[in-house]
Amino acid sequence: MIDVKSLKSTSLIKAFKSTTVLANAGEINDKMYILVKGSAIIYENYRAPKQRIAGELNPGEFFGEMALFLNKPSLATIVSLGAIKALEITRNNVYQFFQNDPEAAYLITQYICQNFDNLSNSYTSLYAQTLGAPQPEFHVKPIVPAPVQAPPSIQASAPVPAHFPQVQSTPTAPIPQPAQPKVEPKPEQKPKAEPQKKTQTNNAATEASSVKTKKTTVSKLFPNGHRKEYKLPPLEANKDLLFNENLICPICNNKFDFPQARTALLKSPSTDYDLRKTYDGINTTHYLAATCPTCLFSGVAANFANASKIKKDKVLKITNPYKEDLELTFKEMNADTIFARLYLALEFTELCFDNSEILNARIWLNISWLYRDCGDMTMENYAIEQALKAYDKVYQNVSLAPKVEQSICLILGELNHKLGNDKEAQEFFFTAKQNNGNDLDVKNLAEARLAELKGEKPPE
Repeated sequence: MIDVKSLKSTSLIKAFKSTTVLANAGEINDKMYILVKGSAIIYENYRAPKQRIAGELNPGEFFGEMALFLNKPSLATIVSLGAIKALEITRNNVYQFFQNDPEAAYLITQYICQNFDNLSNSYTSLYAQTLGAPQPEFHVKPIVPAPVQAPPSIQASAPVPAHFPQVQSTPTAPIPQPAQPKVEPKPEQKPKAEPQKKTQTNNAATEASSVKTKKTTVSKLFPNGHRKEYKLPPLEANKDLLFNENLICPICNNKFDFPQARTALLKSPSTDYDLRKTYDGINTTHYLAATCPTCLFSGVAANFANASKIKKDKVLKITNPYKEDLELTFKEMNADTIFARLYLALEFTELCFDNSEILNARIWLNISWLYRDCGDMTMENYAIEQALKAYDKVYQNVSLAPKVEQSICLILGELNHKLGNDKEAQEFFFTAKQNNGNDLDVKNLAEARLAELKGEKPPE
């Protein structure tokens, strides 16, 4: 992902209206685009009977590089979702762009090389399978683009999780102070202000009592069992892997910076069976959801500006009670503020976003990862149950591209396995293995887990 704020070739930025076709499948277009503002949808069989949405592009992501550099026809149709701004690179200005924006040029080159490397490894594995030769050792490789999200246009609404009961504690009354005996001053001494001392003592006791109450109260935002305070394992984020994205709150128009990962620079040595990638120097779960520090409106950071159903009064009615209840500074990045951002985002997925079902599922899965990082197995299982329900709703109700469906089947298999539903888990792992999404990484993970559940030797 390119840091759009660092782009210097601003003269190449153009505005496009909603539903503008930026690239048409099968057609040769000598243009490449970097999204600067807004989102675009990737379609297969656009406006045809078997139309599917294969993904979504967000600010900092780009497309059309194969058409620009290799004169190849587009494999998919790219359509703007609402009014957008994009930096347009053509064969006439490509040298100017590379000269003015060497960092962006490097990231584009790195992305193309990474795709080629992934394709090369996939071909090697497929070739070995065909000849019956031993396959090379499997390593999950990072995929540069952001996780694909389901289309806004085909999402059915999903209920926002109900408010959870508040875990309350009885406020501690101020501790009464014993009356102090009045001391008569000696003639040569000034009288002591005993009543003032007594008042200060009582004020200190009241303040101590207030602090004690704050420390034992859990916000009603969180479910039963959620602790007042959590601690994350020490991880000093590599600042070179982050950039500050300027977000504008669609509710109060407040502008604020929120850190985002430079996805093109991330290196993932491993991938879990629920598709959680472990990166060197950064935990991307921390940066999924953003919260406006003024009104507390929250959402997945990549979709923050795409709130299509602005209901200001309803949003403020939800957030106002949390302003004092949470007692958090959202400019900080710690376990408690990360949890709050994620749970607040759940409050607004259905109310303010079209693609609520996939957003709910993604947020619940990240909450389960965060509980895992904090060592709370009970709450991790609770979040896994909610994630399972959410992903099952996506699987049952949303039309998905084969590659996206394959990934969701793997996630559903792993969530069922973690909850002890191994029969259902095997069915989903088998579906992920047989799916025609052709994602070899997902297929290999499904095969390995399926063999483990059957007591067989995992494929090498």
